[in-house]
Amino acid sequence: MSGTAAADVAPAYSYVWNRSAPDGNLNVQPNSYAQQLNKLTISLDTQTDVLGFSAEFLAGNTISNDGFWLVVNNGPNPVGIANELAILYGDVANGRITAYAYNGQNSPNSWQAPTAPLAVYNNAITKSGSTYSFSVDATALNALNVGPNWRGVDIGPNVGVWYHFSDNSAYTYYANGDIKSQSGTYVYADTTGNGVPGQVTCPSGTVYNPTTGTCTTGGGGGGQVPEPASIALLGLGLGVLGLAKRRR
Repeated sequence: MSGTAAADVAPAYSYVWNRSAPDGNLNVQPNSYAQQLNKLTISLDTQTDVLGFSAEFLAGNTISNDGFWLVVNNGPNPVGIANELAILYGDVANGRITAYAYNGQNSPNSWQAPTAPLAVYNNAITKSGSTYSFSVDATALNALNVGPNWRGVDIGPNVGVWYHFSDNSAYTYYANGDIKSQSGTYVYADTTGNGVPGQVTCPSGTVYNPTTGTCTTGGGGGGQVPEPASIALLGLGLGVLGLAKRRR
């Protein structure tokens, strides 16, 4: 008899907020450009560390000069969590995303750190109609030794989002990719609770375990593999049956 030991696989999480059917506690700034936000999608494959993001605005909006800064957290709103999470500055006009260590302050000044950016993603942002999106591999970013509690971009069973965006942004850069200046009238769309309901995707053949936060696969087609003592007892029982048959 043989069996395959159980294994845990990292799942992928995705969160969607729709204007027409709001799902979750997303706090959108009133009387501002934030009211043009139609759909927000955030995802993270925790096995590959690929972060996906998409912001769709109402038809007719021009997003060619938009900009944003984004912090995502596995839990509550990231505001106040310093030196643990990455802040991503998005320059839609130039398709560039620049990552720094978020200083936890309710302001955009993390880019003014005296060090070079943690990561620069060129040609990362895709524009289509009134939607911009990106998909970046955050493996190297998350693996940096920024501090003892560094997590980079982090999404799990819950999500906290600090997303500020503008329709009139302008960025300039130094030769090393560091932001030299940035401007714009930024508005917010943030989560204020423990996150919004999300969808968990597991690889084929695995199921999600909410206790461990992993996708689990079992051996023997999902059945339990007997312990050695159980196998010995099974063998003994078969032997007794065989002996009884010979006596008959």
